[in-house]
Amino acid sequence: YVHSRGLPSVEANVVQVVQMCRAFGSLGHDVTLFIPRAEEFTTDAHAREKIPHLFGEELPFEIVFVPRIKLFGRLEVLGSVRGTLNALRRHQLDLIYTRNPWSVLFLPRAGVPYVFEAHEEHVHVRSPMLGRFLKRPIVRNSRKPSCALVVTISDALRKIWEGYGVPHDKLLAAHDGVELERFDTSLTKVEARGQLAGLHPSSFILHPSPLVVYAGVLRFDRGIDQMLHAASALPELEFCFVGGSV
Repeated sequence: YVHSRGLPSVEANVVQVVQMCRAFGSLGHDVTLFIPRAEEFTTDAHAREKIPHLFGEELPFEIVFVPRIKLFGRLEVLGSVRGTLNALRRHQLDLIYTRNPWSVLFLPRAGVPYVFEAHEEHVHVRSPMLGRFLKRPIVRNSRKPSCALVVTISDALRKIWEGYGVPHDKLLAAHDGVELERFDTSLTKVEARGQLAGLHPSSFILHPSPLVVYAGVLRFDRGIDQMLHAASALPELEFCFVGGSV
């Protein structure tokens, strides 16, 4: 698995990648995650020490930290291409998996079949120009033998990418899943709400308004402005926003 965001982290995309690696391993595959070290950690050893604290256990797969080199203050994937390719070539790999669109620019050079997992219709939400720039090589490379599959997280998204030009036989819709056993479902609704900051159970007993919750990063590209407008227009509902990393 090749990813571009730093580890360890509790960012949703990093957690999803870790869970994917766990899932591959549970199916009997030998998994190696190639990923940069999170910036706040000065050494690989320091980062590895933190991983069990964030994920509750030692991760059951190999982790290879790749160089984190920025170009023009960002574009870390492009700046780290050489180091990532060198790391990939030092390992005996049968398949490479990634959800990062920038990685598709160089993975055909790795000499190993790869899978790209698409999570969105627009490849770069904040920059339509970059989105168009990235979409073209993803579609073009999908027609080459080096691309094994393009996986989408919904059937509707599969149809969108087929419309972009990805061959039908290279597309697979695989919905995101969850490990239900990792969640405690023994709490009542009132008890669960009572554990959330600012939500006192009595307020929902006396005034049982429907509760609408958003949990995640508080960024413009998540539609936060639309949700705030909805909250203003629907005063009969109780809205709760839980998140950070603005």
